[in-house]
Amino acid sequence: MDDCEKNNSKPIVHWVSAAAPTEERFEVELLKIDFAVQLYTSAEEFLSSYDENSIGCVVLCRDNFGREESDLYRHIVHRNKIAPVILCLSSLDVPDVVRAIKLGFADVVRMHSDVEQIRVSLQEATELEQTSRRGCFPSIHQEILSMLNAEEVRIFQRLAEGVSNKQISVELGLSVRTIHYRKKIIFEKLRVCNRIEAVELMRTYRSGNEHLSLIDSAKNNTSS
Repeated sequence: MDDCEKNNSKPIVHWVSAAAPTEERFEVELLKIDFAVQLYTSAEEFLSSYDENSIGCVVLCRDNFGREESDLYRHIVHRNKIAPVILCLSSLDVPDVVRAIKLGFADVVRMHSDVEQIRVSLQEATELEQTSRRGCFPSIHQEILSMLNAEEVRIFQRLAEGVSNKQISVELGLSVRTIHYRKKIIFEKLRVCNRIEAVELMRTYRSGNEHLSLIDSAKNNTSS
């Protein structure tokens, strides 16, 4: 039985790095917080087995961010368009972080950073993937719109489309802290716990309206 079969109830993380000691350290920490970590010692090993049917988010552990990392990211999303990719760097340089997020990375974190930060990033990436796998995103219902202000609507729309917090912060020119705060307020207003539940709420509103429309249509046909 392989690791996937043993941990099929855990969110899967494809951890790609050439630094085995670092991988082993993170593997231990990640397994403690119930992620099924699949380790790859090189990009070549990872790409040889990765395709559009692969489930889980991807973490690229690299010394720095350059052309090679950009090309590797494009290879990944070409094979699997909905896979969130997290870039883990030895040190964080603000221009590199912004370039990586604009390219499409779901998050950029520092190697050897606080385990809680890694956990939060992986949890968000897992939500992103699960949201994307549910298919097309429903439009925001008017009743939901009435609960939110203009800024919250913009943030919520991007959350529902599977865009990461850091990508939203770059697009809207807001800090990540502000996005996290606004997201918390949005979820409280909608009485949901995460973006997956929020998308399901929108689907429920839409399905309910479609059901009512069918009933009204049937009534009109009967009366006529």
